[in-house]
Amino acid sequence: MRIVLISICLCYGVLASSQSSGVLPSATFAFKMDEGRKLISKIEQRTNLNEDAALLSHELVDFAFFVSKQVGVNKVWNTGVQLRTIDEVLIPRFIQQLVIKETYFGWSCSHRFVWDLTRDADSIYSNRVRYRFAGLVPLEGEKVDLFEWYAKGSIEVLNRLKASELSLEHRYSLLGGMKLSSSFRVEIGPEWRSKYDISESATSNKFWIRLNFYKTF
Repeated sequence: MRIVLISICLCYGVLASSQSSGVLPSATFAFKMDEGRKLISKIEQRTNLNEDAALLSHELVDFAFFVSKQVGVNKVWNTGVQLRTIDEVLIPRFIQQLVIKETYFGWSCSHRFVWDLTRDADSIYSNRVRYRFAGLVPLEGEKVDLFEWYAKGSIEVLNRLKASELSLEHRYSLLGGMKLSSSFRVEIGPEWRSKYDISESATSNKFWIRLNFYKTF
């Protein structure tokens, strides 16, 4: 419970003090099929918080669709497409993911390896390679039961190559979540993204408040 309160306080601090912040609500829906397969759809919106900390401005919306396949005892392969809308422009992204799940000291952990190819509005292609490590720990027992809190932290490294431009980004998040039913859970917490443009030797930072919903059918 303390982790959840800390996460909520960090969210408030980010919105109150940062001039480069925003809100990232998302909803993920998973539909179970046969032979260890799933159909997954996800929608995520980025909303910026203006400098006066009073107004919100819409940035983009992502729609993603994946086919998920269990390829081992602890391995899942996801392949799909993401459609991004920015100022009424549609940008497609083709994605391949490998997720490996492990347990360390009672923590449920996962390694996610991602490669994606994006075609922007100017028909220029960019490649991204990503790695994310995430860990989930129950806060009220040895496992997460109904209406119990858990904490989830993640570290992600993202490398992007577009034409001759190369950038490196790090993402850190600390979320508090609750399992509201056997097929529905919700999470909230801060995420910090630090991006370094290697070509221009420039660094930018942005703080987000994440609000995640997960539903399985």
